[in-house]
Amino acid sequence: MNRLTEKIGQDKPRTFKGLIRWFVTHNGIRKDEIVNEYNEIYDRLSEYEATGLEPEQIIEIDKLYLKKCEGVNKLLAELREQKEGE
Repeated sequence: MNRLTEKIGQDKPRTFKGLIRWFVTHNGIRKDEIVNEYNEIYDRLSEYEATGLEPEQIIEIDKLYLKKCEGVNKLLAELREQKEGE
């Protein structure tokens, strides 16, 4: 997987100061708001990348999980029917 994030120092994210400065200048939004949003998005992306999984793999895992849940629900329904029949 090609990471888009990089942690430096004591798990502090690298910031794109030029992008933040441009955004603040052109949109009249306070810099601290942009920095907080950026850091939150960066941290979430970094956590995802730390899994080492590609998006396609996560989609496949989700499909398998749904299939297993459906199987468990079917078994629970059968178990309830058996208990009601006793």
